[in-house]
Amino acid sequence: MSLAITGGAGAIGSEIARHMAQEHKVFVLDIDKRRGGELEAELGSRCKFIACDVRSEHELAQARDTIANEDEALSGLVIAAGVNKTVSATSLETSEWNRVMDTNLTGAFLSMQAFFPLLSKCSGSIVAIASKSGSISNKTAPHCHYNASKAGLIHLCRSVAAEWAELGVRVNCVSPGYILTPMTEGRDKEHEIWKKDIPMGRLGSTSDVVGAVEFLLNDSSSFVTGHDLLIDGGYTIW
Repeated sequence: MSLAITGGAGAIGSEIARHMAQEHKVFVLDIDKRRGGELEAELGSRCKFIACDVRSEHELAQARDTIANEDEALSGLVIAAGVNKTVSATSLETSEWNRVMDTNLTGAFLSMQAFFPLLSKCSGSIVAIASKSGSISNKTAPHCHYNASKAGLIHLCRSVAAEWAELGVRVNCVSPGYILTPMTEGRDKEHEIWKKDIPMGRLGSTSDVVGAVEFLLNDSSSFVTGHDLLIDGGYTIW
């Protein structure tokens, strides 16, 4: 299996890369050249970093061609590129709305479109990192643009899955809840508030997300497409 990961230098993307690189070739795509280069050096020959902005059709096409020169077919694509900013709807500026939508939703679609030719050669699998915020509205964080982008991403995956099923490409997404990452570390007061609304009583780990992604990438999920797998400790049960 060879795998491409957009946003692969980020907290969740890099953990997916580390895990998958144990047995597979991983292409890490990200705009962060420093962290991408560090990850490539850490993982060695099983990882190749490609600087790429998912908002750019041109850069995605270049990344695809680079991968095609090494692997004619691509077994999996993980879409982990995403941005967010907490801001109220009354204060949200159009530029910030566009930044989030262009990365989280349009960038996801452009990534699917760019890599489809490689994925279709070997019945590949696409897994997008959505969010519980695509199914509910967060109680403690106002970011309607992020919520809307993730809701759109979930339905984008369903829609493309319906189109590409007969072409042999599966499309699913995972929706993490509150996950311990560098972005959420040190926020102990908020952790306690979040835990009160999580039936399992804890925050998730990146390994919780990685396991779900691996399942949706491999043959164990060969009859699963158009699915949104919530990884939230039961947060959205209420």
